[in-house]
Amino acid sequence: MRRVLLIPTVRALLATLLILVAGGCGGERSPQGAESPGANGLQSLPVGWSSLPEPPAVRARAVSVWTGSELFFWGGDTDLGATHHDSGFAYDPATQKWRRLPAPPLAGRSSAAAVWTGEEVLIWGGWTGSGDGTPLGDGAAFNHETRLWRMLPRAPLGPRRPAAAVWTGREVLLWGNASRFQAARDGAAYDHAADRWRSLPPAPLALNEASAVWTGEEMVVFGALLDGNNHSTTRYARGMAYDPGRDRWRELPDVPLSPQASSVAWTGKEVLAWDYELKAAAYDPNGDAWRRLPDLPLRFGECYPESATVGEVVFAWYCGLGALFETSTSEWQRIARPPAEVYGRPVAAGRAVLFAGAAHEGVANALWAYVPERARGQTRGRRVEHGGVSLEVPEGWDGRVLFLDPQGASGLLQVANFELPPNEGFDPPQELPPGEVDPIKAMTGEDVLLTVLPCAALPGAGPGEPAPARISLDSLSFRPAGDPRVPRGHTLAEGAFLFGARCLQISVDFGGPPSDPLQEQVDDVLASLSVGR
Repeated sequence: MRRVLLIPTVRALLATLLILVAGGCGGERSPQGAESPGANGLQSLPVGWSSLPEPPAVRARAVSVWTGSELFFWGGDTDLGATHHDSGFAYDPATQKWRRLPAPPLAGRSSAAAVWTGEEVLIWGGWTGSGDGTPLGDGAAFNHETRLWRMLPRAPLGPRRPAAAVWTGREVLLWGNASRFQAARDGAAYDHAADRWRSLPPAPLALNEASAVWTGEEMVVFGALLDGNNHSTTRYARGMAYDPGRDRWRELPDVPLSPQASSVAWTGKEVLAWDYELKAAAYDPNGDAWRRLPDLPLRFGECYPESATVGEVVFAWYCGLGALFETSTSEWQRIARPPAEVYGRPVAAGRAVLFAGAAHEGVANALWAYVPERARGQTRGRRVEHGGVSLEVPEGWDGRVLFLDPQGASGLLQVANFELPPNEGFDPPQELPPGEVDPIKAMTGEDVLLTVLPCAALPGAGPGEPAPARISLDSLSFRPAGDPRVPRGHTLAEGAFLFGARCLQISVDFGGPPSDPLQEQVDDVLASLSVGR
């Protein structure tokens, strides 16, 4: 893990900051977007498979998106793909109930591209009609808070089911065409804040059987170009990456994975790719290199691989069976067979994986949850919260809220893997008494102090950039050695990010060069950041 120290300005403020809480504040809170399992509705599930209330309507190939507190389930088809639907539902794990969504401005469809922005579910494209189907080229957004739909402006793309769709924290990137009769290289980006589209430059490859992930800097697309008989134009699957900042594509090195079908997942450091022959490899974007991984412990079958990342494991789904990839050990483990047939695609929902929907024949309509043992174990920490901003910290970590003014309007959230100075007996607002231990000066090489505060409370903080879907140390900028803001011997990383209209400065201070395990632990804490809008 990488380490970070408080910026000098914050450090100077610590002498006069007011302590409100020293053992954590508030109870469990559900983070926006990544891990807010409906007020513990999913957190309380046991390890393994759980059957939840089934969707109110039978649907196959519906949009299925986790919003941070609900499962958004819309569209889909029945009658073996002959009937497409424009209705949908939302499942709240806290109440264990489904509710009907308001009528949308879109026609019914299946296999549409969909992403969650932190505020809205964006839907675009898909198929309708019977037989080979008719591709669609429009989209809409559903606001999770207002429960209102709005149409998206016309995109600079023809009707299709995109081969790739990711959310960057600022834009939705749509690329390619999943039709076996197309070899599209075009794509488009939708700026959520500006409500406008832009065209992407042509990609170096055409892929129609592909999946994609966002790494924090690039969209990585991996797969193959197949014809109507599922024959590939290349011996192996191919990959490429698009950098929105540079508006530029690049090809990935070759890797011996099958072109027939594959799936990718982002582990936080690498792109995990595996194919329908159960071979696997991991791609490091920084080193631009692949490394071979063990084969999946599953039996071969002609199925489409699917993946979902939950905590420190990647959930792999194949022919009704699953396996877990442990990122810290690079090992696979086969999971127990589900007690019944499971359909729908795997959707990461905090520490659980959800499957909603039915088979295309209309049977086995259900909602299933699977909780990996490794991911479930990570929830044994606690959540520290103040002012709608919260972090989940592991056992043994301390947390508190400090204030920059007497009214506490500019609250500061601070957590550390060492014991912070006690504040028992102090009623806020109150200054730290003379002689109080300065946490920065007391830090050792394996200590880390993480601070989150409003940008306006810190002089010199930048205006902030759109927050990525997952905050990590890679999202922050490391200060060079010798920078006057970095305490001697420490490692400091920081960044200012926009969460909707809120600008937050994030600082991570390590007491020395950070070890890999410590950096991984800090990445987990940063990934749990929840910001109310």
